[in-house]
Amino acid sequence: MRKEIRVKTLVSSLVLMLALGAVAVAQDASPSPAPSYAPPAPEKEHSWLKQLEGEWETESEMLMGPGQPPAKTKGKETVTMFGPYFVFAHGEQGMGGQTMKSQFTIGYDAAKKTYRGTFVSNCDPTLWTYHAGSVDASGKMLTLEAEGPAMMLTKKKTTQYKETFKIVDADHREFTSSMVDDEGKWITFLTSKYTRK
Repeated sequence: MRKEIRVKTLVSSLVLMLALGAVAVAQDASPSPAPSYAPPAPEKEHSWLKQLEGEWETESEMLMGPGQPPAKTKGKETVTMFGPYFVFAHGEQGMGGQTMKSQFTIGYDAAKKTYRGTFVSNCDPTLWTYHAGSVDASGKMLTLEAEGPAMMLTKKKTTQYKETFKIVDADHREFTSSMVDDEGKWITFLTSKYTRK
């Protein structure tokens, strides 16, 4: 009789243990809450880029080479924010009987304390990379720096470039592109004026 009670007790204990195990497995199988992620707040330098956002009409003047008159072109540019951290600027303008399409990406690298960016166009195989940039003391002009293939007025293979984005007012801005020539002088070879549509 006692042996039978012991067997029943043992069986009951096993059944209870299995049931508790099944509950534990069921709890482990339930979906865990998704980890929360809060993106970092944008810096004031990111906010500066928002001034470039919008639809723009452009008038540009570009040096074509020694003894040649500058080429004048008209175009358009659409600038959109990509989240709070970057701007994408898609431009189109006439260039030598073709339509030059271009794409700027500009952002602020908070870790390195500098603006950075890229530039590509359908008229040049170079992926331009802007490794440093800053806004001047007036708060009106952003300058980006790059190194790339030397063009036009130089015999060097590569040279230094800088691009400036100047805020004139809420509806007008200016852009320049400059390079270092063989004598080490900065030459501004492209000037563009932007008017908000």
